[in-house]
Amino acid sequence: MNVNVNLFIESKFKKIKLLKQSDKGEVWLAANESGNVVILKKIFAVGLPYKFIKKNPHAILPKIIYCAEIDNETIVVEEFIQGDNLYDRLQRKEYLTQEEIRNIILQLCDGLAKLHSQGIIHRDITPSNLILQGTSIKLIDFDIARIVKGDKSDDTHHLGTKGYAPPEQYGFGQTDARSDIYTLGVTMTTLLGNDYNGYLKKFLSKCTELDPKNRYQSVEQLKNAILNYRPQQKLRKILSAAVSLIVIWGIYCSYNFFREFQSSNAEGNSDEVEILEKTLEDKIVTNQKNNYTDNVQKRSDNYKFPEIAIPESQLSNSQPPVIQSNSLPLPSKPSNQVNPLPLPQLPEQSTFEIPDLQQNPIVPAMPKPQENISNETVRNYVKVEYYDSGNRLNAWVDNWDYDITNAGTIQYIKSNRWKNWQVGSDGLNIPDNYLKLQARVINYSQNAFYNPQLTITYGNGETKILSGKTLQPGEEMTFDIPFDKTKIYNSDLGNSDVKYVIKLNFSGTGAEIRGTTTDYELLFLKIGE
Repeated sequence: MNVNVNLFIESKFKKIKLLKQSDKGEVWLAANESGNVVILKKIFAVGLPYKFIKKNPHAILPKIIYCAEIDNETIVVEEFIQGDNLYDRLQRKEYLTQEEIRNIILQLCDGLAKLHSQGIIHRDITPSNLILQGTSIKLIDFDIARIVKGDKSDDTHHLGTKGYAPPEQYGFGQTDARSDIYTLGVTMTTLLGNDYNGYLKKFLSKCTELDPKNRYQSVEQLKNAILNYRPQQKLRKILSAAVSLIVIWGIYCSYNFFREFQSSNAEGNSDEVEILEKTLEDKIVTNQKNNYTDNVQKRSDNYKFPEIAIPESQLSNSQPPVIQSNSLPLPSKPSNQVNPLPLPQLPEQSTFEIPDLQQNPIVPAMPKPQENISNETVRNYVKVEYYDSGNRLNAWVDNWDYDITNAGTIQYIKSNRWKNWQVGSDGLNIPDNYLKLQARVINYSQNAFYNPQLTITYGNGETKILSGKTLQPGEEMTFDIPFDKTKIYNSDLGNSDVKYVIKLNFSGTGAEIRGTTTDYELLFLKIGE
């Protein structure tokens, strides 16, 4: 980890208690300068979604105060969430009510929809990672989250909490949004208790299908299914049955009345009495059949929901896990959440798992030994790197220990391409999606960097200024350079090579800048070249 980031963390946060330590990272209870308690994490991996969560907060997610990735390590400072950890509720056998679970599912669906839209999969939605604050739920611990990669056929093995993770998370396929739906379903079933037989069972049963194709395909679909359910349908059936009984009773009373009446009349009316008796008997038989059908349907609604657990013996072979009827195991104590002070001694059991480097975008790194800070090279500057469609420009400037101000890149555009952009005999209209220039800014210094600005001067003289927020040590930001239908007019187009130069200049206060300026040149080749 960069020495300046360590110095910044040490100056801003005081470590109180080591909550967990493993070959995958450390979790500390700490306090900021104001004395407020926070969670401080040092994770030996990069590519985690904490930066996205910091920029895109949501009610179910913890607030990320600080996040930096340096040298294959991630430093995260997040809010300390006080509340009722649902793992502790299970330990006390205090199961949640049907309405509490329904409320939690709907909240999780809203938050997960935002993550899933960016390809972020949590992969460990267990009771230990859910904290209830009144009626609001918080989802924590994104240390094994991943970004979906569509070109992979299977996933990292043995990540997540046993008994909660879906089959594909054990090497039987690629995890995606449906994997989070599975773990959500198993967790909610566990929190309801074994005796629950309410209407939510049929939704949770579909969530926990072993084949992802048979589950809900998105959290939006799950949410809509629950919202569209109408529990009063059963009440309507009961009322309908009651009305039917009243009608039958009325007919029966009428039948007795007419029978007594007819008995006092002549025998010539006996045929009519027989017809009425036959009609009433048919109605009574029909009603009995309907009641029998309703009872059968009612019994089918009360089927026993199977609980799912993956045996330890099946984790190492290639066969799909088997459904068992034993109780679901409880997850280990949460790694990044503690009870309100005073703090109990937490177990040392680790939920970190070893990722498969070929299948998982997260890049692990072994823990480093205690380093002598005085021997590290202090990079006291802010660096700007320019990219075109994800490709680094001017990488050669990294070989110099001072700012290079005459860097430049030329992109050659052949006539068979630019001719399709013509808006007139001497004019071009560059497509909006053709140029994808970005400036990535990283603060390697030990101080905050203020007023970061990127000035863009287009070839026609137009200037735009993009401003960013203050960068703390180790933080970074990316400027997307806009091109709003940039037009080029030059009568020499086609007859000779025509240059269109975009000048980029970065500025700010707080540290020396490396990569302040660069020229991005578009060279439109003449016809025939």
